[in-house]
Amino acid sequence: MHYHFKILVLLKILQSATPTLPQIILADNKPLISSATLSHCPSKCGDFDLTDVYPFGIGEGCFRPGFELIYNNQTEPPELFLGDGSTKIVDFSMHSAHNYVLVDSPVYIPPQGAIFYNGSWKVPGQSFTIDYDRGASFTISGCGVQAFVFGDYPNALIGSCATDCATNEHYVYECYISIPGGTKDFHLEMTPSETQNRSNMDNVRAVIGTNDNPGLVLSWRITDRPTCKEAEQDQATYACLSAHSECEDVAQEIYGYSCYCSGHYAGNPYNTDGCQGIVCMPGEKADPKDGKCIKNGKSPLLGILIGVGSCSATLLFVFLCTTCCQQIEKIKSNKDPQH
Repeated sequence: MHYHFKILVLLKILQSATPTLPQIILADNKPLISSATLSHCPSKCGDFDLTDVYPFGIGEGCFRPGFELIYNNQTEPPELFLGDGSTKIVDFSMHSAHNYVLVDSPVYIPPQGAIFYNGSWKVPGQSFTIDYDRGASFTISGCGVQAFVFGDYPNALIGSCATDCATNEHYVYECYISIPGGTKDFHLEMTPSETQNRSNMDNVRAVIGTNDNPGLVLSWRITDRPTCKEAEQDQATYACLSAHSECEDVAQEIYGYSCYCSGHYAGNPYNTDGCQGIVCMPGEKADPKDGKCIKNGKSPLLGILIGVGSCSATLLFVFLCTTCCQQIEKIKSNKDPQH
């Protein structure tokens, strides 16, 4: 009995010593994700500002499932990774309908003496794909090599290319294979070219990137429901939490949706209090009643016309005064006696 009591006391001490995280509660069956409930989350990782990046986040209660970030402070500078722990983040875009993450380019280098090489790549989570608009491209470097890229199935050929071994010393031994946007995985095969008398693939490498970006651009979206219509029916998992947010289906025929701040609001639509302020154009002001921009009373054009009119009236007055003075002087000179 005494032994069990000691165990209970020890457990109680451990529980009291463990910091409790703010609970994410439900308000009207809606998850309450706000600046307050996320205040315990890490806000910095090296050069990355993480103060307002939800659904991404580091640590328990700080991210939506599928959007965990991993912080490695053992390097200098510290590095930030997606939830798979191996996809290193270079940059990412938030608070827009077109969300993306820029990650390090995957690089494939055959071992010395290899006569065949194969490698594969898969998105770091179901919320990610190769960017819809930009797509990606494989750059194959090295003399006399053939490369083949296959899609979701081994026989679904995406593209192929081959380099030669021209004698021109300025020749760049490269070829390219385009990867369509929306791709989620692929398989790469490389062999020495039969026409170039190449016996192995020494000094050959393959890099995948997006256009001129120093990395690979991945689009991200919410994927727990296929469309906005279905997502809105389940408020407990609906991602567009801000009162001033709207939902948008992914334009391409891909499962999922994105959120953005509506009208003239700006901020984080995935946060309950994220979409704030009203951003208006010159000549407009915010209407606090309906959150829209209205004309300022005086349009910029009217102000310009008033200014031009005032300036013209002043010039006319000066001209008339000058003319009158000249006429008075002329009359005076005519009255003087002739010499």
